[in-house]
Amino acid sequence: RAAAFAASFRRWRDLIGGLGHARLAIAAGGVPWSRPDPPRRDAAIASVDAVDRGIAQVFTAVHGDGALPDLDKIDPYGAAAFVAQARLSPDALAKVSFDLLGRLTEHRPDGGWPEEHVRAGPSSADLLFAALLATPGSTTSFVIAAATDPQRMWRTPADPHLAQQVAASGTDPANIGVADAGKVLGAFIDYLHKSTGLWFNGPWGPEPRDSRAYLGNLVAPWLLQFSPFSDEWGTTAKDQTARRDQLKWVLGDHAAMDELLAAQQQIQAGLLVSGERSPADLTQYAGLVGMLTQLVVNQQIHDEEDRKHLWDTVWRVADIVISVALDLTPVGMPGALVIKVVLDQAYDEVVQQGWFNAPAPDKVRKKATYWQARTFVTVAATMVRSGYDELITSGALPPGTPPPPDPQLDTEHPDVDYANRYRKWRDVQLADADPTVVSQLDEIKGYFLSDAQAGAGITG
Repeated sequence: RAAAFAASFRRWRDLIGGLGHARLAIAAGGVPWSRPDPPRRDAAIASVDAVDRGIAQVFTAVHGDGALPDLDKIDPYGAAAFVAQARLSPDALAKVSFDLLGRLTEHRPDGGWPEEHVRAGPSSADLLFAALLATPGSTTSFVIAAATDPQRMWRTPADPHLAQQVAASGTDPANIGVADAGKVLGAFIDYLHKSTGLWFNGPWGPEPRDSRAYLGNLVAPWLLQFSPFSDEWGTTAKDQTARRDQLKWVLGDHAAMDELLAAQQQIQAGLLVSGERSPADLTQYAGLVGMLTQLVVNQQIHDEEDRKHLWDTVWRVADIVISVALDLTPVGMPGALVIKVVLDQAYDEVVQQGWFNAPAPDKVRKKATYWQARTFVTVAATMVRSGYDELITSGALPPGTPPPPDPQLDTEHPDVDYANRYRKWRDVQLADADPTVVSQLDEIKGYFLSDAQAGAGITG
């Protein structure tokens, strides 16, 4: 009997659309028995969803898995409610959701869709996004499609947190390839940067750019790809400039910077996945440390209230970056604990010097740049000394070779001072050493002095 019904029935628009209107009315409290009793309202909505689910099961039993009635002429809310219950495959759900959201944005009637006039309950997009989140493997296909028209992602939901969660799931390094992630994140950042106007779902909602803070979470696993020395998202000057401008805009928002620095697990996981999938040299990690510290320097110019918090957290992020680099790069260097001690000591010096009480923006810039240089010098000198110790132990350097210079951190330009003294030590003490040994030490120093500073400079 059910099969005969599904095979012969033609009024899917009326049936599915009518169920959608009923669901919307119940959610809005427009049905007498749904208002003032939320449990009864929720039970009534669950009943409508059960009917949609039953219709989908009957329809697929007759027409095959993944088959759907023609949804093009059905009100988007009713179609979305139906699709959310249809238990489609991940790719099919992503495609149908993208198409339905396109109807919402591109074929909006003059009076708006019915859901736009309802201030309660989920929107069509909310229903679809919830279904995507409940269907493993669907979010990545969806965000890749949404990169071609980001407004379908960011203008349609009543609850922006659902869109944010779909974006986070879809761009998780465990779910998406590096190239696709670059296209998706670039498209989302550019859209939210340029976006103006209200959310699609009613005149009372927030603007799409209100999700700017959440972008800090989205970029966290992909920081290495934003590094000025990474080539995974393009190698041209135009590519580097685009990445720089995108990250600068995202993290120019104080809340987004907080989101990024709080997402330390995502940063570490993203670095590990990226490093294992496409091994990077230490230059990329050094450039990333430089870029992060320069972003904090930039923050200091505009906001002095929470600068101690920013430096405190960026120190921990720098520790994560360097620790991962030491684990993944094939160079002999000190363990993560040594680097952590160095960074902690440098941070303690910053606090003791009272830098966080700097009174004016111009002084903040000068002091911020100075302490940034101290950080690079401290790390670089520690790396060089560790490399020297290994060369002595291995016999590559004679036992009596004097050690490299310690950094003089109380000079006006500690980075320039150390570079000059290192060069004099190298030219005198290593004059008779194997050129490959000299090159190795030069390379170790360059990773966290020259390259890290270049990473800072590229942020503008």
